[in-house]
Amino acid sequence: MHQRYSRLIKKDNKLTSARYEILDILISSTLHQTAAEIYQKLRDLSHKRGIATVYRTLELFESLNIVEVLMKDHTKYFKIVNPNHQNHIHFICSVCKRIIEYDDPEILEFNRKLKEYITHLYCHQITEHLSLTGICNNCMALDKKEGN
Repeated sequence: MHQRYSRLIKKDNKLTSARYEILDILISSTLHQTAAEIYQKLRDLSHKRGIATVYRTLELFESLNIVEVLMKDHTKYFKIVNPNHQNHIHFICSVCKRIIEYDDPEILEFNRKLKEYITHLYCHQITEHLSLTGICNNCMALDKKEGN
C-alpha cells in the first residue's frame, strides 16, 4: 500500500473512494494544482464529486502533511509532499502562473544558509518555502518573439 494511503488510515481517517481518487490525481502530477483544477480532473474522469468534497479532502491532506500548499494571489496550490524534497525554492511566473521548483544543490545550500541566518539574526521560525516571483524563460521568449 502506498505510504500516503497508510498515513490516512493510521490517523483514523477512512480512505473513502473520493479521497482515493483525489490522492491519485495528486500523486500522478508533478505540478502544483488548485482545488478547481483537481475538481475538473475528477469530472474529466467521470467521477461524480462535488467541489466541497475536494476542498474538505485537501484540507484533511494538508493537516496530515500529505500535500504541501503554496499561496499565490489568494489561491492555494496543492502538490503531494515528497519527503526527499523538503528544502526547495519555488519560482512563480507572474505571466503564465507556472510554478517551478528549484532543487539545484547550490541553490538549496544557499536557501538553507539564508533560513539559518534569518532565524539567528531575527529569532524567526521559518515554516514556509521560499518563493520567488518573476517572468519565466518561456514567457520572456514569447514576449521577445512577439516583439514587445
